[in-house]
Amino acid sequence: MSEVNWAKYDCDICRSIGILASGLTAGLASWILLWLGTSVALVVLLFLVIWGVLGYVVDTHCRGRIPAAFGPPAERPADRPADDSGEAADAAEKAAAAVAAAKAEAARKAAEHADEAAATAPQQQAEANAAADEQTKSKADHGAAEEAVPAPDKGSEHPAEEAVQATSDPETNIDGDAAVEGARPEALQAPRHGAPDDLKRIKGIGPKLEALCNSLGFFHFDQIASWTPDEVAWVDSNLEGFKGRVTRDSWVGQAKALASGAEADP
Repeated sequence: MSEVNWAKYDCDICRSIGILASGLTAGLASWILLWLGTSVALVVLLFLVIWGVLGYVVDTHCRGRIPAAFGPPAERPADRPADDSGEAADAAEKAAAAVAAAKAEAARKAAEHADEAAATAPQQQAEANAAADEQTKSKADHGAAEEAVPAPDKGSEHPAEEAVQATSDPETNIDGDAAVEGARPEALQAPRHGAPDDLKRIKGIGPKLEALCNSLGFFHFDQIASWTPDEVAWVDSNLEGFKGRVTRDSWVGQAKALASGAEADP
């Protein structure tokens, strides 16, 4: 759609109104002449002359006052599209400011997290050191307890064995019944001939439980098969994290079967 030359349009309207007003003026003058008795021919001639002169004056005046009417097309201010360059620049500035603010907020939060981590690091290190010291102390206490157990007789059937005499605590009620037990089963400091039995063949013993049994001096099926009820009660109460597993999984019966060369009952 072509653009409208509003300046020329306004000029045309103004000129048309001026020419019309000139015609009305010429008509009024002609009517006055007719009323005064002037001949019709003269009145018509005067009407045309007056109208032509006044129309020429109006047309010349309009052309002189609005020369843009005959120049390039122009638009009325109200009809011109809004200049969005300023708004676009403002929007870009706002977007850049928002991005900068988001980056600053992220940096601030990262700094806060770093400060918190730095503040809690000494406490975490102290807790880790305390846990390590506690573990070391527990191992030392366990080693001292094993060293305190008397060595086996020299006349043992297996010279390489270092049997540990059972110790008892007469004040400890192990299995919770009315009787007071304290019979620790016979333990070894090391497996016979350096080859322990695979205790995991006993149903209910996994790698962790096998390692716990070895730490208590139990390495072979025949050791477990010979446990008395009081010894079973002692082991049940001393399996940290696995208390009661000896009785619940019938270790003694399975160990007897495995010691004899048979497979344990499922």
